[in-house]
Amino acid sequence: MKVQDIITDRGKMYIILDDNYDEILQANKYLKYLDIRDRSPYTLKSYAYHLKIYCEYLKSNNMDVCSIFSQKKGYLDILVDYMNWLKIKNHDCKIEYIDETKNQRKNKTINVMMIPVVGMYEYLSRNNEIPRVHFTKEVLNINPSYKGFLYETTYKGKSNINILKLKEIKDEDVEFVTRKQYFQLYYACNNTRDKLILALMFECGLRLGETLGLFIEDCEPWDAKINIVYRENLENNVRVKNKSEGIIYMPDYVVELMIEYLTTDLADIQTEFLFVNLYGQNYGRPMKENTVEKLFKRLERKTGIKVHPHMLRHGFATERYEAGEDIIDIKEMLRHKSIRSSIIYTHVTNNKKRKLTEKFYKSKNETTEYLKCLVDEAIYDK
Repeated sequence: MKVQDIITDRGKMYIILDDNYDEILQANKYLKYLDIRDRSPYTLKSYAYHLKIYCEYLKSNNMDVCSIFSQKKGYLDILVDYMNWLKIKNHDCKIEYIDETKNQRKNKTINVMMIPVVGMYEYLSRNNEIPRVHFTKEVLNINPSYKGFLYETTYKGKSNINILKLKEIKDEDVEFVTRKQYFQLYYACNNTRDKLILALMFECGLRLGETLGLFIEDCEPWDAKINIVYRENLENNVRVKNKSEGIIYMPDYVVELMIEYLTTDLADIQTEFLFVNLYGQNYGRPMKENTVEKLFKRLERKTGIKVHPHMLRHGFATERYEAGEDIIDIKEMLRHKSIRSSIIYTHVTNNKKRKLTEKFYKSKNETTEYLKCLVDEAIYDK
């Protein structure tokens, strides 16, 4: 099986083909439905690949998308078996580990891979193409940590929870770039264009797609301002996520960097895109995401810092939160649709945990020796 990208009047979308190059109709109908609902190309692409893995699993077990409802085993058990199959081994991983647990997918990854599978079946069910499916159960909303006056008489409300969702182990820290690491990466760049890309992502919190989708007309360096504008069907297949348009402001050194880039590297190139290829057969054409990903691989080799583009945006948010900025303000700067997306940046880093611990004990003027004496006295008193 394979995922095939095709060009339509709406732009690029993805379909799944079987080994005979025939369409997997049910999966492709769902992907088309999502495309019409204006889901982002990145979402459509990831959903297509996740559904492809699911369809391959079904084929290996002599089933297809619809036939799971006519099996002796119930459809929920079949889906649970699939989730277990995903967890036992990461079939996409090309590295063989001595410790097999390192080759397993995390629960969080499996939950993400199940989103399009569940979504497809719910779509087909509503469309009366398969029997009615139930992937949620209704539970009471409770808050056991606090019970107010007449708690038992108040209405708790109800919510639906996904019965197929695995419990996720919260990561200790969000991956992000510190300012020190950012400057190491920045000075490892070979040209002004690459420095400007890094600067906009770290200092302004732009996503990679937003950065590469910028037009020259969006930039107002005289006012230290950039307008984030949603556009469709761009040549480099990028766009603003969730249509989250807005205005961002640049620090002085980034403004100077932008002016230098516009007046030197772009001076002789006829383009409306801010970031274009400066060398090779694609000279003057807008940069694509894979070009920037290759840049980050080169920077990783030069600096020894393991980094991917989105870590710069994480660094932007983390630095501001640790500086005391309100999470609501950070949400607006990141242009998140929901505050839940911004909450992940309220994590406490290991470095900050250490500093908070040291600050606490220093405030009490309690040395290690003094604390040890207190412990010894407590033991002696017993």
